[in-house]
Amino acid sequence: MRKIIVIIIVVLILITGGILGVKIISDSASKLNKEYKEAKKELKVNYDSLSKNVETYNEIRSTLAELMTSAAYYEDYPNVNEDLAQLYQEYDLLISDITVDIKKINESCLINYMEKEYIDICNNYPLIYEKIINVYVDDIASYNELITNYHNWANKDEYDLFKSNNINDYLDYNGDGIYEGRTNDGEE
Repeated sequence: MRKIIVIIIVVLILITGGILGVKIISDSASKLNKEYKEAKKELKVNYDSLSKNVETYNEIRSTLAELMTSAAYYEDYPNVNEDLAQLYQEYDLLISDITVDIKKINESCLINYMEKEYIDICNNYPLIYEKIINVYVDDIASYNELITNYHNWANKDEYDLFKSNNINDYLDYNGDGIYEGRTNDGEE
């Protein structure tokens, strides 16, 4: 009789241990699943913010191209200087916002995602950022070259060269040795 009671107690302990083990594993899996869903949501929100900023970036670049074209003759430059200077300040602030988005996306991409949408975001954002920064540096160089050429033509230093508060050199964000988006002087 004593053996039966011991066997029943051992079986009850094993069943209780098994149930607790399954409960712990289930809770842990549930917690991981919740964290995974939150990470996906955060990545999506940050990528959407980056996408909006990239749209604004493209709009600013289009406006810059129009203004730079209207300053093709040096005598026309004073007419657009103020607008160009203001637009480059906005451009610089936008690059700050894009850099913040990229840092957040970078943190979110530390997780290995299973869905193609998130894998693609994590694979593509470094190239997007690298192109944006290198084109930005090229744009500043072109703008400063226009100002310098105007100064040489007008024989006076009337306008300040633009100095970025963010980025001052080309970027190889993904470390592949290629400076995507760079046009001035080829690759570094």
